[in-house]
Amino acid sequence: MLAALPAPQRRTGVSPRLFAIGIGTVVGLGFATLKFGTGASVDFNLPAPDPETAAVLAQLTDPKLHVALGVTVITLAFVFWRDLRRRVGL
Repeated sequence: MLAALPAPQRRTGVSPRLFAIGIGTVVGLGFATLKFGTGASVDFNLPAPDPETAAVLAQLTDPKLHVALGVTVITLAFVFWRDLRRRVGL
C-alpha cells in the first residue's frame, strides 16, 4: 500500500524561514552600520504629540503589556506547534 503512494516531492528554492533570517540579518546589519558608521545616534526628532496621544503611548511602554503579549505569543505557538512545523518547516 505504501509503494502505491507518490514519491515525496523535494522543495526547490529558499525556505521561508531561511528567507526571514536573511532579511533580518541584512536589516540588522544596515542599522548597525548606520549607527556606527556615522557616529551619530538614530534620532528622528518627531514632533511632540498632544497630551491624549502621549498618555496612550505611555501605556504602550508598560512592561506588563509586553509580558502579556509575550505570554500570548508563546501560548499560541504552543497550541499551533504542529501546524507551524508542517507549514513553515520548523
